[in-house]
Amino acid sequence: MPDFAADAPTASTPDAITVFHCGHLFDAASGRLLGETSILVRGERIASVQAGALAAPAGARMVELGSATCLPGLIDSHVHLTSEFGPTTYSDQFRLNPADYAIRGTLYAKRTLLAGFTTVRNVGDTAN
Repeated sequence: MPDFAADAPTASTPDAITVFHCGHLFDAASGRLLGETSILVRGERIASVQAGALAAPAGARMVELGSATCLPGLIDSHVHLTSEFGPTTYSDQFRLNPADYAIRGTLYAKRTLLAGFTTVRNVGDTAN
């Protein structure tokens, strides 16, 4: 299984080119699962989506995703990025301050992004 976090771009310049090659692509517009697909990204924008393997332009970064399925970013309209429950949740309220919760929230946001969610609505945050 590919390590998606290791393959994710770390920095993007307006002219940087990255080609993602995946075994399948979910086409949300038609509701169909397509076969082998290449996605060319220029900077932070998708420039083209093409069936099959795409020969990467000179200087482009190639991310091979094997048989993985690429899909549009998911949307979660009810998340709690600053309050994930665990064994110390009850005692945390007596030890942690709003800055601690904000720092933890960045970790939870990263986990959410790596799970495929590119848009979230953070509701019920008590540490305004």
